[in-house]
Amino acid sequence: MLINFRVLIIEPNSSLDSPYNKLCSSWDIQRIKSIELAPNSLLSRCPHVIFISNSYKITKCMSLLETIKNFSFSYLIPIIFVVDLTNHISYFPGTKWGGKIGIIHSLSSKDEIYSTLDRIFSV
Repeated sequence: MLINFRVLIIEPNSSLDSPYNKLCSSWDIQRIKSIELAPNSLLSRCPHVIFISNSYKITKCMSLLETIKNFSFSYLIPIIFVVDLTNHISYFPGTKWGGKIGIIHSLSSKDEIYSTLDRIFSV
């Protein structure tokens, strides 16, 4: 596995463990509950990938994507949207994100998660 691989998880449901509990335990994982906290997290440590819950309103998601894009990173940070299947309605912003975007859900297997990561990093 990758050493010093930084992951930012933006997830409001603190009781949602899966799929996050299937990530490599040696990774540097930061989990925050609010989109509003994301800019500070991005400034303090640039993640290699960002997991975003699609439980947030689409306007908040779009604002977050704009914030991520406007940061002066040397590369476009891959995004994985996570569907919390306990929610009745899920939102996905219409973006290709340079081909570095994925969708997983709370029942995704470890293989599905890692194949999604492989795909977005091979683009």
